[in-house]
Amino acid sequence: MSASEISHVYPPISANAYAVGVSVDPLFSTEIFRVGRWRCVVGASESTAVQSQRWPMMSFTHVGAFVVHSGGRSAVIDPTCTLLVNPGSPYRMSRHFGERSHGAYVLVRPDVFAEVARSEAPDAGGGFAEIDGPSSTKSYLLHRSLLDRLDSEPAPDALEIDEMAMALVEAAFRPQRRDGGTSRRQRARIDRARAVILENLAEPMKLDDIARAVGLSPFHLCRVFRRTTGRTLHQYRTALRLRVAVDRLGDPDVDLASLSLELGYSSHSHFTAAFRKEFGVSPSKIRGREKAVELRRLVREWDAALHPDVRGSN
Repeated sequence: MSASEISHVYPPISANAYAVGVSVDPLFSTEIFRVGRWRCVVGASESTAVQSQRWPMMSFTHVGAFVVHSGGRSAVIDPTCTLLVNPGSPYRMSRHFGERSHGAYVLVRPDVFAEVARSEAPDAGGGFAEIDGPSSTKSYLLHRSLLDRLDSEPAPDALEIDEMAMALVEAAFRPQRRDGGTSRRQRARIDRARAVILENLAEPMKLDDIARAVGLSPFHLCRVFRRTTGRTLHQYRTALRLRVAVDRLGDPDVDLASLSLELGYSSHSHFTAAFRKEFGVSPSKIRGREKAVELRRLVREWDAALHPDVRGSN
């Protein structure tokens, strides 16, 4: 795919970047997928320009969070979920939380996307039913593994990249929401609770404080938060902290003890135990140059566990 074709979807960012609001860095393209990184370049209280994509898009946030507006709906997008954009659907981002957001995107050719949609979500009308979907531990590490492949190899294997990206598209449809019965008002309060946690990620927090901030009783907050996000409040905060940690571990010189304290853990050992429980490996194993190999190994092991009858070779 030529550079001009890529720029037709993501035009080069120049002096007007701050008017658009998002800086993009295309990394790799095949006939089916386009993969790249993005970075928000507007202030915490500013909004990006309204934009749309000609190809369906999945966007993964690595650090920070924001509110996305599309089709009369708004949703908080953070490292625990995926932004899902149907082709031609206008959207914009506002109200940025925590650090300035950055992450990655995967664009998929429309005819391939339509086939996946018919197979995985036949009642969704041929596209994503929601603008946000859950990001499982496996999906999160799979997309990080894909990026690290592109970063670490001078000539990435296009077939491998296509298959990894295809797995991400399939995962985006399974399932998209868990909050059946949650009202718009309740959803807004849960989004506010997520924002409170995001803005105080490294700080100790009490249930009563979060409940008071969002105008819910502690009992109702726990129940509705779990129903809406699929996680308890503590699990949500832990997932956020650990996904930020994965981003930081791209630096081979990062000090694990300092990182532990930065993320709000009381000790290096506490951080390591939480990281191993979430990802099945210690943080030292995916630091720096070892990261791409170790992430891919984890994904292969999960695939083998989920599909024990499938055998293959690399």
